[in-house]
Amino acid sequence: MLLFNQDGAEFPAMNEMISLAKRKFVNNRHSKAISQMVNASGFKKGKWKTYVEVDGRRKEVIRNSEEELYEILYEHYKALEDKPKTLKDVFTQCLEYKRDCLGRTLTTIRQDEQLFDHISEKLQNTPIMNINDEEIKKWLIRDYLKTKPTETRMKKMLQLIGQIFDYGIRQHICYDNPMKYISSKDYAAHCNLYHK
Repeated sequence: MLLFNQDGAEFPAMNEMISLAKRKFVNNRHSKAISQMVNASGFKKGKWKTYVEVDGRRKEVIRNSEEELYEILYEHYKALEDKPKTLKDVFTQCLEYKRDCLGRTLTTIRQDEQLFDHISEKLQNTPIMNINDEEIKKWLIRDYLKTKPTETRMKKMLQLIGQIFDYGIRQHICYDNPMKYISSKDYAAHCNLYHK
């Protein structure tokens, strides 16, 4: 009730605060230029435009006012954030974190990418919140261990998956790390034991 005046209308200050918060949200995510098309002709004249990525393609977004453009950009980025994150999405974010915040070398990043490529597409594209230890164990038995990795490589793979979930927990993308229920000792016999 405090957000409304006696007529039931919202306080203008509250609208301004919400608008500024949305603008900040967009500016933290949107790197493309936002501009008014003052020199355009036809229906575009005086309107505001920018570009967004949709399914890997650049898409032009045009609105009558800067406020309308920010509103549609807010909806776009909010929808992206609300979309369930797959294991692959979180892996990509985790790699960026390792590179930008932990200073890992390009060699280390490439090794992680090569390991991750061995994870089935199905598991990579599963929302991370839906992956439990049984899903990972099934993938280990049905797919990964059939390639006869060395025990060291298998341990690195399990460690990488654990790091992805740990990162997801820190970012509030998921709430549990199923790797704590998986022991590499249970799978060592399936590895190539002749090569370390």
